[in-house]
Amino acid sequence: MAKVDLIRHFAISPALLALAGLTACGSAPPAPISVTFSAPPPSSVAVETTAAVAAIVSNDSLNGGVSWTVTCGSSDCGAVDPGKTASGSAATYTPPAAVPSPATVTITATSVTDHTKSVSGSTTIAPTGAPLLSDGTYVFHLSGTDANGLYTIAGAFSVARGLITGGEEDFSDPNGGYTGPLSPATSSINAAGGNIQIVLDTGITAIGVNGVETLRGTMVSPTRALLSEFDLSAAATGSVDVQTSIAALAGGYAFAVSGNDTNGNSLAIGGILDFSGTALSVTGSVFDISAFNPGTNTASVFQNQAFQSGSVTAPDAFGRVTFALTPNTLSGVPELGLAGYIVGTNRIELVESAEMNDALNANTGGSALGQGANTGTFSAASASVVNQSYAQASAGIDANNPVSVSGAFALKAGGMLGGTLAVNDLVSIGAWTIGGTYAVDPTGRVTASVTSLTSASAAPPASSLTFELYLDGNGDAMVIGADPFQATQGIAYEQGRTFNLAGNYALSALGVFPTANGGASWGTVGPVTVSAGSFGGTTDFTLLGATPLPAVALSGAQDVTGGLLQLTGLDANNFQEATSYGYYPLTGNRLWGLQADDQGISLVIMEAVTP
Repeated sequence: MAKVDLIRHFAISPALLALAGLTACGSAPPAPISVTFSAPPPSSVAVETTAAVAAIVSNDSLNGGVSWTVTCGSSDCGAVDPGKTASGSAATYTPPAAVPSPATVTITATSVTDHTKSVSGSTTIAPTGAPLLSDGTYVFHLSGTDANGLYTIAGAFSVARGLITGGEEDFSDPNGGYTGPLSPATSSINAAGGNIQIVLDTGITAIGVNGVETLRGTMVSPTRALLSEFDLSAAATGSVDVQTSIAALAGGYAFAVSGNDTNGNSLAIGGILDFSGTALSVTGSVFDISAFNPGTNTASVFQNQAFQSGSVTAPDAFGRVTFALTPNTLSGVPELGLAGYIVGTNRIELVESAEMNDALNANTGGSALGQGANTGTFSAASASVVNQSYAQASAGIDANNPVSVSGAFALKAGGMLGGTLAVNDLVSIGAWTIGGTYAVDPTGRVTASVTSLTSASAAPPASSLTFELYLDGNGDAMVIGADPFQATQGIAYEQGRTFNLAGNYALSALGVFPTANGGASWGTVGPVTVSAGSFGGTTDFTLLGATPLPAVALSGAQDVTGGLLQLTGLDANNFQEATSYGYYPLTGNRLWGLQADDQGISLVIMEAVTP
């Protein structure tokens, strides 16, 4: 499931190190017990709200779990319930009815097996104020990498007076898929430095840390935040948005999902789904699929494929729907089942469903964009096509490595294609001026055939490339790479006609850096300010398998002449090292950035903060 808002990333497992040794007695001494937070106390908790906390006990052969205590300078410091939890399980901290003096409390998790081992964190009790998220239902999605490989989550939760009151989630990774409700008692939203912390308790031990996911988010607006996972279970990014409608689906939806199948092939699937009632209109629907086989180091591509049948369910109370999609038998593609969470009439977040009759049996996720009145009306003369430029950010795999792709497709008059294509797969690193042609289907499917790639400094990754764009008619498009060289997927937005990189932004980035045994995945999110081309801010940084780091300093500068951002604080090997990003402006004073050096593969998105 997709998704910078939006982005699928890298099928590189983290390096695992095994250490063995012998003492004079012939055996290694047992590793000492240690306690760490998996859902740390937030920086602030308001009176009349709660905060979910969780801690992990490592090297405890008795599995005693942790006991919780709260201390402060007053007689009433609040309490953690239950007072004892299993390792990784969530508990609920409820602050006192009034702000204590001083207002700081210390929450401590102590190993039950070894009382000398504990971890403590401080939180400030704040008076009742405006909640971080207003009352309503919010749809969230993240994608990235967990210990098993590519993974995606999507779901929804309801908020009332600052408390999570219910919700549900779908999850997919190579080990399987899960769906189920969230536990409101042990889920929470609180301030965490310059970010917010969202803790979601799924109750499913295979998800997160013993069922608990900890997320950090930077507010873009009162109804939207960029997200990054902030726990030991995964490195992933995405977003959370207020739900504006749960109306039944109607008309066309431009969709794309990606991931992998049970044979280890990387998949990218995209197309148009046209619904009339709960039934799929097969005449108005189409799909393409690219399946990259690591054994042959090439992708098998099936373009312009038809559906035999399909259906979608009515939305439930959280806007969840399920899709049953049966491709035409001539395509040879098995039935695909998806779960989706409706953000509004314009967007649905997708996860391959664990409960559907899903013969494809893959692990995919992505998004769908509603076409509304634009359904079936596209042509080369459409306002959303001719003389429009779409800047994309995609990720997946190519014949060299995991890959990130960015740049802009310029759809010129007469079906001529121009623009820029930027690629980083650690073999081909650069940006190329592209030329070629494009063809438009009435469904909104645009086939962009890149036949020339020109650069004075770098050889192109391939002599020709093909991308499928699926337009919504409102300035957005889903994208897949559909040629033998690649299987990639992402999203594109209209390129900004005017662009002024200045002010306050939410920044999110997801990537991988090379290691001796493969690669290490990371994700981060935080608030940044740009003034006169200089960057300043912090991000909460997660390196898969390592303890997350809050408030990592971010700085840098904009190189307008070179079209680069030089950002310090995004290199997990060395936070003092600058990373180069080629950037592509989007409407709404946003941008995509693609890492433009050989120190890793990553994509960044920046969105201007609005009141």
